[in-house]
Amino acid sequence: MKHLNLLLLILITSVHLSKGQSIKGIVKNEQNNPIPFAVVGLEGTPYGSTTDEKGYFEISGIKPGKYVLIVNFLGYEKYKKPINIDGKKEIFLSIQLKQMAMMFDEVTISGSLSPISMKNATIPIEVVKPRLFEKSGNTNLFEGINMVNGVRSQVNCNVCGTGDIHINGMEGPYTIVLLDGMPMVGGLSTVYGLMGIPNSMIQQTEIIKGSNSVLYGSSAIAGIVNVITKDAETAPKVNIGYQVSNWLENNLDLGFSFNTKKIGILTGGNLFFYDNPKDLNGDNFTDIPVQNRQSIFTKINLKRKSKKNFSVFGRYFNESRWGGEMQWTKEFAGTDSIYGETISTRRYEVLSSYEFNTKIPISWNGGFSYHKQNSFYGTTKFDAVQQLLFNRLYMHKKFSNIHQLLVGISFLYENYDDNTPATQTSQDSIIQNQPSITYLPGIFLKNEYKHSEKLQSTIGLRYDYNSVHGNIFTPQIGFKYDLSEYSSLRLVSGTGYRIVHVFTEDHAALTGSRDVIFTENLKPEKSYNSTLHYNKFINTKWGFMNLKSSLFYYYFTNRILPDYETNDNAIIYSNLNGFSVNRGMSIDLTANFEIPLIINMGITLIDSYYRDKMPDNSFSEKKRPMLTENFSSTTTATYTLKKFSFDYSSTLYSPMKLPVLENDYRPEYSPWFSIHNFKITYKTPKKHLTFYTGVNNIFDFKPRKDAIMRAFDPFDKQVNVNNPYGYTFDPGYVYTSNQGRYFYFGIKYNLERKKN
Repeated sequence: MKHLNLLLLILITSVHLSKGQSIKGIVKNEQNNPIPFAVVGLEGTPYGSTTDEKGYFEISGIKPGKYVLIVNFLGYEKYKKPINIDGKKEIFLSIQLKQMAMMFDEVTISGSLSPISMKNATIPIEVVKPRLFEKSGNTNLFEGINMVNGVRSQVNCNVCGTGDIHINGMEGPYTIVLLDGMPMVGGLSTVYGLMGIPNSMIQQTEIIKGSNSVLYGSSAIAGIVNVITKDAETAPKVNIGYQVSNWLENNLDLGFSFNTKKIGILTGGNLFFYDNPKDLNGDNFTDIPVQNRQSIFTKINLKRKSKKNFSVFGRYFNESRWGGEMQWTKEFAGTDSIYGETISTRRYEVLSSYEFNTKIPISWNGGFSYHKQNSFYGTTKFDAVQQLLFNRLYMHKKFSNIHQLLVGISFLYENYDDNTPATQTSQDSIIQNQPSITYLPGIFLKNEYKHSEKLQSTIGLRYDYNSVHGNIFTPQIGFKYDLSEYSSLRLVSGTGYRIVHVFTEDHAALTGSRDVIFTENLKPEKSYNSTLHYNKFINTKWGFMNLKSSLFYYYFTNRILPDYETNDNAIIYSNLNGFSVNRGMSIDLTANFEIPLIINMGITLIDSYYRDKMPDNSFSEKKRPMLTENFSSTTTATYTLKKFSFDYSSTLYSPMKLPVLENDYRPEYSPWFSIHNFKITYKTPKKHLTFYTGVNNIFDFKPRKDAIMRAFDPFDKQVNVNNPYGYTFDPGYVYTSNQGRYFYFGIKYNLERKKN
């Protein structure tokens, strides 16, 4: 019995000793509030725990020794402290974490014309880095922006491959594309200019879904895409990238920055070359157009003693492209022998911004652009020139920490000329050319007031005088309410006003065999819109999440929707005698895990319809606009190791209504379709060189082979031969690219500037 008791004593003692020592404590933030679900552990060991809902933690069973205690919580700087475990006494720690700049504090300028954090902005703004666009190997803004939920790059032409950007299901002309806050992309360049903005010149892209007409003009109805270019002081010294696909698409990006005490210069360019026509669907038409594109840019920052901004930006863009029958060559341009669409584009831009050295912050920015297009769409010749001159002078005055006022004036001059009836006049039965010249002076005011720690509001009013259409008033009101430190609610309402340029905005008016018919002098469209936005940041024991959701509603009068259905041989344009509605919701979720994994998911639901007014003053049944999806989703995932990163991205779209002919055998709606991409990136140890490879459209989705109606008879010379339904050549049945699956390989050299 004595031996048994001794044995039990030894076992109990050994068990007690095996428990080891414990560390207990509490984790708080700088306001002494407990932080739940923070990860606490000893570096390089299996000893670890997480804090409970009250911020307390306990790590037990620690063997004596010297350790480094680490506390991790997303949104806070990592806490590290050496600690000695002597096996004698229990340790209790009170740990305070310091908050770091988080993703919701990105600095933006789109909402206020001055730097402000996303967290404090009344207008909901998304800040997108070029890294997101590059997840699928895209080399320009037009292709990469599909990765943003609710935003879609719409291909408008089966033959020449041009397109525009849709936001929340609304066509490209409802979106304003800005360069450094200035509306220099519009009209002609809405269709062709977006592909000439390379990722190498982009610092970030700011996206506002919903109206922001007070600051940027009445036509910012669906939203704003503001491309912010890099500055020489922060840009890499050298940035060179080359990418090639198995289709032999070649893309070269060049960027160089120079800095002295008085000046900073960023210069570079983009070259894109593709001369390998393919016809994999067997319709004798190129699947994607042949392209040769050059873009050269320079940005100069003059360093003033006052530290005020003075910058000048210039860009030259030149592109030639053609698509059509595989045997087409330049000598067939404009003839009815071999069908082809050929477009030659030249564009010059000069932008500048200047901050005056005054006590009250006063700034000026302005720019000039010249855009020329020479083209043939089959036998239809389309030549056009557009010149834009823009100036804006504004004052941003902070009266206190709770009140600030923005007041400004602007002036936009547009000179547009082409060879269509849009710029012709008839006098004494003689048709004469008459360029469209528009003057648009305006004044705007925006007042922001912080009512309390949780509530702030913004009220704005813009007045423009259009030299053709007269007075334009666009008011706006917005509220932001902080539900907590990490959640907020925003409500923005306003109006919009859009003047339609059919031949520069709607590519279908030029291509194919349909005639263009105007039943009346088109009146400007008017819209009323509201957006309710909810944002919440969630810390969990496994990572950090950002949840964004919004409800949007647009009501249109005088809306102009092209009519493809009344007459198979024509596109009819008129103002809607009724009303149009575009409403829906979107949800975005970003999950940043403790492991090196980031996942972004988003869905957008859209209900878009219009109703005609009937002779008895009743309204017709709901009709759905062309090329508007009811559902879309985006997904991206990035897993990062020390040298490798793996990117997956995908988009999913519901059926869209397509322009079909009478008795058309092709479906009236596109199918559900999804595009999936995968990319692998390797960075060398010094991170100057990066190699990557990937595959886009993994499952090789392509539209129908007969998307181009009667591709064998593009000039309708045989419409009376074995054609009982009277079909005609029509390339307007398009909703996505014909390219299908392709592989690519790229290399980048990046020499970063040393941080002071």
